[in-house]
Amino acid sequence: MPLYDVFNLLKKFFVLLVAFYPLHNRLSSQTTKPVDSLQIVASFDGYNQKKLMDSLIKVDYDKWAKVRFSDNALIIRYLYLQHCQPPCLFRDSAEWLIASIEFDDALFQYVKESNDPEALKKKYLDMCSVCKFKKIIEGNLQNIINERKPRMVTLKEGSYRMGDTFNRLHKKEENPHRVVLKSFLIGKYEVTFREYDLFCILTNKAKPINEAWGRDLLPVTNVSWLDAIQFCNWRSKIDKLDTVYVFGAFGNVEMEHNANGYRLPTEAEWEYAARDQGQNFLYGNGTNKIYTRLVNFLDSISHGELSERPVGPVSVGSLTSWNSIGLYDFSGNVAEWCWDWYDETYYWYSPQNNPMGPKEGLERVVRGGGFDQGADKCTVFNRNFQIPSAQIKNLGFRLAKNL
Repeated sequence: MPLYDVFNLLKKFFVLLVAFYPLHNRLSSQTTKPVDSLQIVASFDGYNQKKLMDSLIKVDYDKWAKVRFSDNALIIRYLYLQHCQPPCLFRDSAEWLIASIEFDDALFQYVKESNDPEALKKKYLDMCSVCKFKKIIEGNLQNIINERKPRMVTLKEGSYRMGDTFNRLHKKEENPHRVVLKSFLIGKYEVTFREYDLFCILTNKAKPINEAWGRDLLPVTNVSWLDAIQFCNWRSKIDKLDTVYVFGAFGNVEMEHNANGYRLPTEAEWEYAARDQGQNFLYGNGTNKIYTRLVNFLDSISHGELSERPVGPVSVGSLTSWNSIGLYDFSGNVAEWCWDWYDETYYWYSPQNNPMGPKEGLERVVRGGGFDQGADKCTVFNRNFQIPSAQIKNLGFRLAKNL
């Protein structure tokens, strides 16, 4: 074929190609354009419109049903939002769910390494919506609860002379008398802010003030007798034990004597423990003398030793003020609530076996003396009292439990 003819043939082919290409693009765009389901529905008559619309709604619901319980934002976005057909009835729900999941993921990233129960509770459990990591956070929180379980010491049954066996103060309310007790458990330490704050966080209770001394392992203070027994019942429930205290009408509180949960010690139990299981000691550290470097009490000069410690509580167990059975701070640091009603004449008529205190009264017994009290208030037999609602900066409590 002559070269001229080849050139003409190529020219005609090029002209045809230029003419056909725009048409091809238009056809391609028409065949790949998404179908508008609502326009199709509108093109049908009334009966068929309803029938087709019902069918579209069913398809839309089926797609939504596949992802509505998903906790994966990408799956919801791809399987529903990008493929739903109008009317896409669940678009708002899908977008809300995606936003909730993404917010949940952000919360979890913020607290997942935390050992702070307040962060786990208030910054995740109280704020999450889909709560996809709830079991993980609750597991972490349970570990913290287990770590803060009260440490208890067993005291064997026995008898002892209760009251001012040294005849120091000649007070009739401290009349010496024989008491017989059954075995029981008592807290190795006073209840700390760390333990009590956990109770407040998990029950949405206001935390007690700390007088700017700090919290953590300091003994909790500014808690009333009622606060203390509420803590006892809460900790019992946490540890799957019987609750000891029953709240009745008009603020009355009864004790279930055979319950195995946590409670406050009776006054007789407290003194038995402070006396190193009933021995004839003057102070709760198992001796007849106390020094400010060993016991936290207020004495500018104690047996010739100048105290340089600032006035305030110290961390439980931080001083060598234990007795032979390993109980700390029965003298000084903070005074402690007991179960009993206070009656200055009670020692004259109390039963010998497991006395529980008077049946009624206006104030509850307080024992042990505090950091701002002298040595005479820190003896194992000194009695004090407060109204049950009192919240005082030098008053806390420790736990007891039936064996």
